[in-house]
Amino acid sequence: MKKLAVAVKTILALAIIASLVIVLASDILNISPVTSTPPNSEDPGTPPDNNDKPNDKPNNNPGDNPGDVPPDEIIPDWSIKPTVVKNTLTDKKGNILCESRYSYPYVTSNDGSDVTAFVEALSKISSEIKEYVNARAQLYKLGTNDDFKVQPQITGYYTVNRFSSEIFSISFIFSEILPDGATRESRINYNLDILLSSNDITLDAIMNDAVSAVNSIIADKKSSSEFPVLYDNYEKRVESTIDTAWSVESNGILFLFPSGTLAPVSSGPIEIFIKNSELSSLLSEYGKILLNIAE
Repeated sequence: MKKLAVAVKTILALAIIASLVIVLASDILNISPVTSTPPNSEDPGTPPDNNDKPNDKPNNNPGDNPGDVPPDEIIPDWSIKPTVVKNTLTDKKGNILCESRYSYPYVTSNDGSDVTAFVEALSKISSEIKEYVNARAQLYKLGTNDDFKVQPQITGYYTVNRFSSEIFSISFIFSEILPDGATRESRINYNLDILLSSNDITLDAIMNDAVSAVNSIIADKKSSSEFPVLYDNYEKRVESTIDTAWSVESNGILFLFPSGTLAPVSSGPIEIFIKNSELSSLLSEYGKILLNIAE
């Protein structure tokens, strides 16, 4: 009887130890991406001060479930948070000529890993975004408040399209209210190779012939009347603008051509989304590694 009691106690002790090991292991392996703050619904003109969520998507996601997280992808334990910038351009009398409000990201490491290269890459991107906004604002410096039907404004925010141990893709979306009341939309994309010192990724490096692939998809959609109105020379326009029109999403590659690029402004932007399941034959070996796509 004494031996039976000892055996029961031993089994219970082993069970408790096993439970503790499982709990500790789950805590160690758990990676929680930073969540984002949704846009202010009461002020549609205010950009969201967020975009540190790895799989945030722009509005009207194209394709089938482009926000799905691809399999076997690891998100670094880094926090990406926004810095909000507000500027007001005035004339000599103090009258407001243009107001701007936008955000850019900075990164901190939660696990002690070296993020120096990534910090430098984001700093370079932030500088370019600042220069872009300032250049747009300076266009109104020669005008006067009396010349404007409405007060010019520039608002912008960023969205992280994909963030893994291999790749970081981010887009900056700007909305500019012009002096005549019209709105100008713009989008700036950046794609970085995290493994190679956060260097810029070129489209030619990851895809074998992106121009032909995109033109083929557009031609198919045109024949099926999905794109009823396109410029006659849209193929050449694709070739001249594609390098700035792409971003890497969590489940594929998005090509977004702004309004007026491939079709009249009234047709809106042209979006082409190629899912991971359709990308394998189009990617270079380097592209397959970055996007975590097998043969």
